[in-house]
Amino acid sequence: MSTPGRPNFWGLIQSSDITWDLAKATGQNTTLDTGLSEIGFNMVSVVAPLGCERGAFGSEVSVDDPASFRDRMLSMSGRQP
Repeated sequence: MSTPGRPNFWGLIQSSDITWDLAKATGQNTTLDTGLSEIGFNMVSVVAPLGCERGAFGSEVSVDDPASFRDRMLSMSGRQP
């Protein structure tokens, strides 16, 4: 739930992850906007522990370094980029 006048960051994280999930599952392009991926990564890095605890995210997946913001965001939410 968001507060009027404040951005709904959780919605951004969910829509990025769900967009990627659907694209991957259906064999489509999984590219996410670079700027949104950076914002998403910064948000996921803060909420990932709580997301894992509540079952919203799986365990973090390892990615090669250096990894893009998209790959780092997805791996923190339990997805294999």
